[in-house]
Amino acid sequence: MMSINPDAYSIAELDHMRWGVEIAGKGGVPPAPVLNAMKLANILRLLKARRTPVRRAAE
Repeated sequence: MMSINPDAYSIAELDHMRWGVEIAGKGGVPPAPVLNAMKLANILRLLKARRTPVRRAAE
C-alpha cells in the first residue's frame, strides 16, 4: 500500500502530483495498491478491516 504525494507547499504546487504518477508508472506500480487511486468506499472498507481495538489498562 502506498500513496502518491505532491509534496505541495501551496495550491499551485498540487499540479506536481503528475510527476509522482509518472514516476510510479515508470516503476511499474499498478493503481491497485495506491491509496489515493482508490474509491472512497474501498478506502473506508480497508481502514475498517485494519482497525485494531484500543486496549484498556486493567482496572
